[in-house]
Amino acid sequence: MQDLIGELPLDGAQQLRIRATHRGFTYQNLYAVGCLLRLQDAAAESLLVERDEDLEVVLPERRLYLQVKTRQSGVLVWSDIQSAVDHYRSGIRAEHDEGRRSGTPALVVITNAQPGPDLLDKTQAAGWPDDVHLLCPGGPSGTDAWLPPPTTDLDAMLRWCTAEAGNVPFLSLRPQTLVEKLAARVQYASTGALGQGFVAADLPQLFEQFVQELQAFPEDPITYRPQKNDPELVNEQRVRLVVGYSGAGKTTWAAQAAKRCPLPVTYCNAAEGLSADSLAESLSVFSAATDRVTGAVRGRGAQRTGLPCR
Repeated sequence: MQDLIGELPLDGAQQLRIRATHRGFTYQNLYAVGCLLRLQDAAAESLLVERDEDLEVVLPERRLYLQVKTRQSGVLVWSDIQSAVDHYRSGIRAEHDEGRRSGTPALVVITNAQPGPDLLDKTQAAGWPDDVHLLCPGGPSGTDAWLPPPTTDLDAMLRWCTAEAGNVPFLSLRPQTLVEKLAARVQYASTGALGQGFVAADLPQLFEQFVQELQAFPEDPITYRPQKNDPELVNEQRVRLVVGYSGAGKTTWAAQAAKRCPLPVTYCNAAEGLSADSLAESLSVFSAATDRVTGAVRGRGAQRTGLPCR
């Protein structure tokens, strides 16, 4: 546990409860991100959040109801999931049996813990429903091998999602940035926004939107006062490095100059952590799509630059 900034909270027990609550929701949101990253590979139609279950995956002929349970103790017991199983058997499954919902349903319990002896005995008993599954770290993947493998803690789940996001073909967007943006979207959708779900066919456009947000020129001010030594954007030099302290007006100049430029201009934000190879490949893609590429470099102290100001 990292040291707290500032004073210790007065109610330590309440602090532990709050941490556990946020830890559980963050794990659930990251697991949803993992599902989103694999949704198209699974040929799924959509991912729903906070409906009848924590997550719901709609497939052409099936529907998976995912209950996400985290336990700091590392042990999951029957009482932790009994209400979810009972609700599935008496409510959700009936909706499908009576034709009000399409597809064959299944309940999958996703957990960061290992099943305790009582729960393990129940899952292995003859009366355990064959459409209720338990997915835990190190356990079998079951019939839906595409589902993200549960991890034991948040850090491991974040690392898994980041590695999976590295397979998305947008080199100008860092994998962890994509994960964080998707997690924020999942959390927002859980409040009732965005239709409380994600359509698989819309995901490429969403990923592209994230890229454009990072690679779009900042809006230029209504009133721009040129500096005495403002350079011209277009000249015979193929490469130029415009440097200055953070806040000196480099990006504002670039936005203004691009607005007046008669040629196509692409803005590439060299984010921290972006490798030189990734940046070079991104620029080559941009230059193939436009006649001219102009990179705006942020100065010392700006958090969104990977290039030093000297």
